[in-house]
Amino acid sequence: ALQSSKDVNLQITEPPIVQGIESNEIIIINDIDGNLILPGTLEDISREVVNGKSLIITAQEDLNQIGISWVLPVELNEKANNTKVCVKVINEFTKQFENNKCFATLRNYFKTVPKNSTISVIEADDSSPLLALGNRGKGNVVYYGILDEQSDFKTQTSYPIFWNELLNFLAETGDINNYNFKIYEKPLLDKVGVYDNGNKIAVNLLDEYESDIAKETIVLDETGFVSGISEEKVVINLDLYLIIFAILIMLFEIFYIKVRGDL
Repeated sequence: ALQSSKDVNLQITEPPIVQGIESNEIIIINDIDGNLILPGTLEDISREVVNGKSLIITAQEDLNQIGISWVLPVELNEKANNTKVCVKVINEFTKQFENNKCFATLRNYFKTVPKNSTISVIEADDSSPLLALGNRGKGNVVYYGILDEQSDFKTQTSYPIFWNELLNFLAETGDINNYNFKIYEKPLLDKVGVYDNGNKIAVNLLDEYESDIAKETIVLDETGFVSGISEEKVVINLDLYLIIFAILIMLFEIFYIKVRGDL
């Protein structure tokens, strides 16, 4: 899922020489050989997390044997069989499952107990966290306990979306929809360039309407967008005018007859 994402700059490295610990915002430990991990590698990763980076640890069959338990946000116990995978907390990376909270099945998994201050986001039938989010210093540690080879989740279209949303959440990039809009939706952005209102916004003029910056000026106030020109259809009742006109004609005829002496 990550290798196919154009939004992720993925760097894959394998022990014993692990590169990129300091240069990447999110570190993922996935399917590693515990015998190849050098002493100090996990300490280096832990130090980076304490300083603000995010760490994702994915479950593997021998996870409880590779000396990584002290970094996990959960306590690992024995393995169990056959469970539904159900969302317990709806947030930025689980919102797609809001209408289908039990979205997958899992044949094998580790029974787990959340450590202090750990949030259990996705759980098994026995309430074991299958995705848990904890803090370590200034950073985040995520336990992803869904063994992909033991679950149907990886075959679902929601799988790459989930990973993309999780990485966005950890990287704090926000929702791309907050930045992807037509220029005429933001009338002050009428020239090509980069705008900075606390967040940087790049502006491109893509079509005739958006490129027409000679349109009537539109002012922005604190209450919203106000246009200098508006057009509204108004229905005018002419009955009163017709009655007045008829009365005037009658008065004129009476006056004319009186002048001729016929009245």
